[in-house]
Amino acid sequence: MLSRLQINLEKPKQSKINVNISSLLQGVLMEQISYEYATELHNGGRQPYSHFVQINQEEIIWTIQTLNQRAFDQILVPMLSSQVQTIYLRHKDLELNILDKKLEQTTYDQLRKDRYFTDGSRNQKIQFLSPTAFKSQGEYIFYPSVHFLFQSLMMKYDACSDDAGLFGQDIMEHFEQNIKIVRYKLRSYSFQLEGTKIPAFLGEIDIRINGAQALVNLADYLLAFGQYSGVGIKCGIGMGGIRVGEDRRKES
Repeated sequence: MLSRLQINLEKPKQSKINVNISSLLQGVLMEQISYEYATELHNGGRQPYSHFVQINQEEIIWTIQTLNQRAFDQILVPMLSSQVQTIYLRHKDLELNILDKKLEQTTYDQLRKDRYFTDGSRNQKIQFLSPTAFKSQGEYIFYPSVHFLFQSLMMKYDACSDDAGLFGQDIMEHFEQNIKIVRYKLRSYSFQLEGTKIPAFLGEIDIRINGAQALVNLADYLLAFGQYSGVGIKCGIGMGGIRVGEDRRKES
């Protein structure tokens, strides 16, 4: 089960808020879950959830996403409770009123039907909605590439789905040979976490997928999954939120 909860929060007038509050909101999530599950998340290699924040002039939009039923039960069910009407940021001593909650859910089978078994467009737009970065050989990579983008998504999928091992090295090679970034509109951003600034980026890219239609559909399916898992590092603390462009489906 893939789930997405969007919580609209009232934006405080007297306090400066930016996307770095997502690390504080992660603390709110951890306060809701059981000790047993918190220990499981801490000790395990899997990260079955992601979340990120978007801020406009009037409100804060907090999106929380889970990748399986257990994560939904532990993380989203408590947040869906009618008793949760405010969010308290302990570090800032700030209480945010909840304006609205909206839940969306789908299954892996339905996602495959919609994305892999339906021919997708070769032209895709990927929006990076929260600060995004990758890490390689101990260094932060704060620009997108086909290699880091799809490597990250493949690893997240293999870690959290029942189709573990679906994406092998040969698939990665096909992605790198056939997918090109054809346009980008990006800006750098420093994501602050516990006194550390992580170099990251925001914005959007357009990609072109060549090769067989089956490869297009596989990339489409993986990108659709990425809208729940996030991409890159620290998706559980608010980084790596993505959306894929809407006007890209085709029938053939």
